[in-house]
Amino acid sequence: MPTLNVPKSACSLLHAGFHPNDVSDEIRLFIRGAIQGLICQAIDDGIPPAELPAAAETGIPMNISFTKGHDRAIRNLSKEKKIREGDAALSYLYAAIARGDAIERRKSVSESPLHPYVAALGLTDRQHQNVFGEALIETLSGKSIGMVEGATGIGKTLGMVAAAAHVLEGRSFGRSLIAVPTLTLLRQFARQHQALADAIPEFPSARFILGKNEFVSVGELRILLDSGTFSEYSSTILGWLGQNGPSPSSDQAIDHRFLISSLIAIAPQFPVDAVRCGNLTDDGDPGMASYRAQFEVDESERLECEIIYCTHAMLAADIRRRMFGARSSEEGLEIRQRHRTIRQEAMGLRAALDDAGNEAYRDAGMDIKNSIDGELFELAAQAVALDAGILPSWQYLLIDEAHLFESNLANTFAFNLSLGRLLQHINAAQAEGAVSAAAAKRASKAMTIIRHAGENNDDINLKSTSPQARDVCAALNELLSIVTGVKPSKTSPTITTLKGQASVIRTALRLATTSVLGRSMLCYSPIRAFPQLSVGRASVSSELAFLWHSCEAGACVSATLYLRRLDKDSASYMAGILNIPTNRMREYPVIRPHWVTAPVAGLWIPESTKNPSGRLWLRPPTRSDKLDTEQYRLREEEWLEDLSAEIRKIQVSAAGGTLVLMTSYTSAKGLAERLADIDGLVVAEQGVSISRQVEGFVNQHSAGKKPLWIAVGGAWTGVDINGKDYGLATPGEDNLLTDLVIPRFPFGTNMSMTHRHRAEQASNVPWDLLDAAMRFKQGLGRLVRREGLPPNRRIYVLDGRMNEPTFDFFMSHLRRIIGIYPVKTLKRSAAIDD
Repeated sequence: MPTLNVPKSACSLLHAGFHPNDVSDEIRLFIRGAIQGLICQAIDDGIPPAELPAAAETGIPMNISFTKGHDRAIRNLSKEKKIREGDAALSYLYAAIARGDAIERRKSVSESPLHPYVAALGLTDRQHQNVFGEALIETLSGKSIGMVEGATGIGKTLGMVAAAAHVLEGRSFGRSLIAVPTLTLLRQFARQHQALADAIPEFPSARFILGKNEFVSVGELRILLDSGTFSEYSSTILGWLGQNGPSPSSDQAIDHRFLISSLIAIAPQFPVDAVRCGNLTDDGDPGMASYRAQFEVDESERLECEIIYCTHAMLAADIRRRMFGARSSEEGLEIRQRHRTIRQEAMGLRAALDDAGNEAYRDAGMDIKNSIDGELFELAAQAVALDAGILPSWQYLLIDEAHLFESNLANTFAFNLSLGRLLQHINAAQAEGAVSAAAAKRASKAMTIIRHAGENNDDINLKSTSPQARDVCAALNELLSIVTGVKPSKTSPTITTLKGQASVIRTALRLATTSVLGRSMLCYSPIRAFPQLSVGRASVSSELAFLWHSCEAGACVSATLYLRRLDKDSASYMAGILNIPTNRMREYPVIRPHWVTAPVAGLWIPESTKNPSGRLWLRPPTRSDKLDTEQYRLREEEWLEDLSAEIRKIQVSAAGGTLVLMTSYTSAKGLAERLADIDGLVVAEQGVSISRQVEGFVNQHSAGKKPLWIAVGGAWTGVDINGKDYGLATPGEDNLLTDLVIPRFPFGTNMSMTHRHRAEQASNVPWDLLDAAMRFKQGLGRLVRREGLPPNRRIYVLDGRMNEPTFDFFMSHLRRIIGIYPVKTLKRSAAIDD
C-alpha cells in the first residue's frame, strides 16, 4: 500500500469544503476514494504518467490501496523511473488531473449559483457547466480578471450569459459586456439571452453592437464589381444592394443592414475583406450609416441593468475612443504631463548612473514602469468619469475566445489598403481627367512589380532588406508620387479616396525606414491580384492595460488558455499576451470533461526510423537545415511522398472524415497533388473561405463519401465540425469527422506584427515555442466537439522531428499536451489498425 503525499491543490480541486488546517474524517475519506479512482482510471485508459515537479508541493499524507493490476502498474513505473511507489502513483494522479478528470469527481458543498438559470430553461444541472459558471461568478464578484478555460460542449454560452446577469443582481443600474470574435457567435449569444429573458422575469435587457469592419463599404463594393473580376456575382449583389442590404430573414436579433455576413450568405466566394468598412471609408457610405445607426438610441431609456453584446473589433474601437477622450481632456493632459515629468527625472538619473548593477539605477527603472502603468490607471478612471467611449458605460467584462482577442485588437488598430483598388481609383481618376495616361501606365507597371514580388505568396515586411522588400518600397514610392500628383483643381469622391490612400502609403514607407513602434507589411492573401498593404501597431499592451483598469472585474474565456507545466496548468503565457495585471489575474482549474478524450482510441506518433535516403522518417525540412532552394524542394518532395502514403492509409481505414492540418499553402498543394485520386478530397486554397471549405467537407460526407480535408491557417483555431449542426442528432452516429492528422508542428506560423515585436523585444522568451504549443493544442481540439461520440476517433501527430535529439527541448512542452491521450507508435510500412 503506497503512501502518497497528495498535493493540497488536488484536495481543493476534489472537495469544495477542503481547508488545509481543518480536514474532517469525512472529507479525508472522500478525497482518498477520489484519488484512488483517478489513478486507476488513468492506468486503465493507458494515458502516459506525468512528470513529477522538481519541488514537491505541500501535501496531505495518505495510504491508498490498489487492486492487483493497478498495483503492478505502479510498481513497474517505480522500478522504471527509480522513484518511490507513492511518487509513481502521483505521476498517474497528475496525468489524470491534467486530462481534466478531477472535476468530474468534485464534491460541492452548496447549490450552484447557476442552478436558477438552468432550471428556468427546464434543463438539469451539469457538473462541468456548474464549475464553469461558479468560476465566472466568483471572479466577477471578487473584482478579479479570471482565466477560465472550458472545453467546447460544456455549455459556456449559457454560463457566460448567466454570470453576466448574476453580477448585476441587486443593482438598480449597471452593465455587463460580453465580447465575441464573430457575428456567428454573437447570434448564438443572442438566442441564449432571448431564451433566458423569456423564462426569467426582470432579466437584464440586451443590446447588440457590431464593429465597423462587420459592415460592407458599398462604395468599395461597387468599385470591385465595376472591375468585372467577379462578374458571376454581379446580378446577385446588385439585387441585394437594391434592397438596401438586408440581413437574412432568419436573423431576428441582429438585423442590421449591409452586414459582411449577409454578403457572404449571398456570395460565399466573394473577397469580403476587400470591401469591409474601415478608417478610410467615407462617412456617407451606406455601410457606415448602418454602423452609426446602432448608437441612435436615447440613453435615458436605458437606465437599467443591461447586458451589451459586441464583437472584439467593437470593443477595440471603444477602448480607442475612451483612451483618446481621457488623454485629450483637461484632466488627462495634466495626468500625462505629471507622469512625463516623473519618467524624465527617472531616465535622467539612469543616464547619470549608467550602471545597470546599481540599486538606484534599478529603482529608477521601476519608477518608469510604475509611472507608465499609473498613467494608464488614472486615464482609465478619467475615461469612466467622462463616459468617453463609443459603447454605453459598462462595469463587468467577459471576453469569449479570449485567445484571439489580442490579435483582433491589433488588427482593429491597423490600416489595410488594397493596392488593387488603389490602381482602380487611379484609372478612375484618369477617366475624370485628374491623372494623365502616362501616370496611369506608370501605376500599372508599379503594380506589376508588387504582384511579382509576391509570387510565393509570402508576406513582405517593408523594414526588411530583402530584394523583394526593396522592389516593393520603390514601387510604392512610385504610386505615392502619382497619387500626390493628382491635379489639385479636381475634387470628387475618387480624388478624396485617393488622398486617404496616399496617407496610408506614406505612413507605410515612413515605418519602413524608422524605428517607431509600428510595422508595415504587404500581404498577398487571399488574392495576389489585390495585395493588401497593412500598417499597424507593433504592440497593443497600453490599450490592454487601459482596458483592464477600466473594468471592475472581468473574465477571459476560451477552450485554450492554459499550457501544461510539470504539475499544473498555467495561464501565464496567455495572461502575458493579454497584459493582465498579475495582482488581479486569477487562475482556475481547466474544465475538460472525460468525454473530450474518451472517444479518442489513440494518438499515434511516428517510430524513430529512417527512410531509404537515410533521413528521419516523416521529418519535414526546416529553415534551420540551411538548404538552398533546390535542396529544400527535394527534401519537401521526399517528405510529402512519405506523408501522402501514410495519410492514404489513414483515410482508407477511417470510420469517417479526416482533417489534415498543414502549416502552408505550398505544402498543402503538394500533398493534394499526391492524393488527387481520393474521392471526397477538399483542399485549402487562397481566396476560398474556411466556411466554404467546411461546406465542401460536409457535402462530401452527405454524398456518402469519407471526405479528406487538407486545411491551412484558420482551420487550426476556427473550425467547428459538429455533426449536430448538420443533421446528425444522435452523437453515437456522428462520424462526420473521426480522424485528425497534424504532419508538422506549427512553428513560425504566427506572422502578426505584435508577435514579431515580442520576439524582438524579449528574445530570451521562447515566443515561437509557446505560440506553437498553444496553436497545437487548439488544433487537437478540432476533433471532439460534442458529448457521446463513438470511441473511433484517432489522432496522428506525424512530425518526425519528435525523434530528433536536438528537438527534445521543444518536445517537453508538446508531450504534456498530447499526454492526455493514449499515445501509440505508428510503425513504418505497417497497416493502420481499425
